[in-house]
Amino acid sequence: MKLRQKLLSTFGGLAVLALLNAGVTGWAIFNWQASNRELNHHYQRSLLVKELKIQVVKASQSIREAISMNESNGRSQFETEIAPVEQYFQDWSQLVHNEAERKQMQQLKNAYLVLLSDSEEIFQLLAEGRKFEALQLRREKLQNTSFPLFEELSERAIESDKQNRQKILKKVKQSQSTAELVLILAAFGTISLTLLLIAYLNSDLFTPLKEVKQALDNFSQGDRQIHLDTERSDEIGSVNRAFNRLVESIQEREKLLESAALGIKNKKLIDDKSEIGNVPSRLLVHQLLNQMEVQLAQLDSNDGNSNGKTIRKQALVSQIKQLLQTVTHLTEFGFPLDLNLTQTDIRALVYEVFISVREELIDRSISIELEIAPEVKKAFVDRLKLREALIQLVDNALSALPETGGRIGIWAKVTANRAELLLAVTDNGTGIKQSLLERAFNGVEVVSEAGQNRSPMGLKLTKAIVEQHGGKLLVKSKPDQGTQVQIKLPIIAKQQLSPSV
Repeated sequence: MKLRQKLLSTFGGLAVLALLNAGVTGWAIFNWQASNRELNHHYQRSLLVKELKIQVVKASQSIREAISMNESNGRSQFETEIAPVEQYFQDWSQLVHNEAERKQMQQLKNAYLVLLSDSEEIFQLLAEGRKFEALQLRREKLQNTSFPLFEELSERAIESDKQNRQKILKKVKQSQSTAELVLILAAFGTISLTLLLIAYLNSDLFTPLKEVKQALDNFSQGDRQIHLDTERSDEIGSVNRAFNRLVESIQEREKLLESAALGIKNKKLIDDKSEIGNVPSRLLVHQLLNQMEVQLAQLDSNDGNSNGKTIRKQALVSQIKQLLQTVTHLTEFGFPLDLNLTQTDIRALVYEVFISVREELIDRSISIELEIAPEVKKAFVDRLKLREALIQLVDNALSALPETGGRIGIWAKVTANRAELLLAVTDNGTGIKQSLLERAFNGVEVVSEAGQNRSPMGLKLTKAIVEQHGGKLLVKSKPDQGTQVQIKLPIIAKQQLSPSV
């Protein structure tokens, strides 16, 4: 299982637990708020029933006083006392939660209406002067039937609200216990996953990285017998395999160094190009330079033999030619042109090449023509190698000009179909015959019409770089008129790049 998959799985589990915690917390808060609201409604109902009962009792008192004391304003006092009761019933109806509570309220209201009807009948008898009948009606109906029924139903409503409050409190406690249990389980899972993540990071990431670091330290101190574990199938395993390949490659190179130091001959290396790619270039050049130093020392020795000096001069010239040929082979075989394509600002690159030779242009009083089309912007190229190719062309152009004066041109543009990038370096120097250009491209030194020696490496290296980009190198030159070298590179879109790039 890849490191990325393991980390995503672990962090995904932590995210799920975090969401679970948030969900349970939200559910508990919502439940608490709903229960608290319902509990508050039942408290209000109980208070309303008690207030209603008190008002009915007060109204009943006014009936008794109207009968016993013959008060003429007994009816108005009764109506004043009984007036708030209707509003209590309306408020109560707003706090009903279910049909059972609505039925209970209606029963109490019906009892109240009966009580109200009996009271009205009593006041009617009193108005007609039938006090004895009114007193008898009050005792038989109001005191023995209507009022006791009203009291019983109001007490039943109060008790019902009390029981409902207890149920709600029990439900709140159950919800609280459930939420606590879920939160404890989620916390336990979070802690477990966190510990698992720590253990995983320590065993599968930090420890292998420490091993890689220790291996690098040991390798830098000369230990070449290091071998890291390659059985892992994750990214650490890929790093270990790459490290082992690096160690093996360096071991093979060191073996070649030992072999070369023990007996590889320069002449054999120069004649056999296939061996050049396998022998360290630094050792080759060092051996040739040692031989040249010996020849120079012998040439400078004063032995009085002019013929001997001539022979040594010829030998030295031969050594120099061998060195040039070796450097050519090393350039060709020792440094493969692996491209590193990146999005490069071509305009900035051209300016950079110009700035690199600016001082020489000023010192030699050389004119410069720099032209970059507006549509030249960015392209996917190997920036360092393309820069080196342009510098080589500019160096060749400078070598074709006289010591002072002359003109160099650098221009860049894009073809009309925007499929190719065109870069060119021109000069009005000595030029070269078209027939000699093929020799220059093949790495053979050529001599211009003016007798100037031209190194073949600039054109050869530039051509290799351009062709590696999938482009073409075009050269037009005429003796005593100048040279134009043009680079044509295909413009690569980002989606055309391979995943490795």
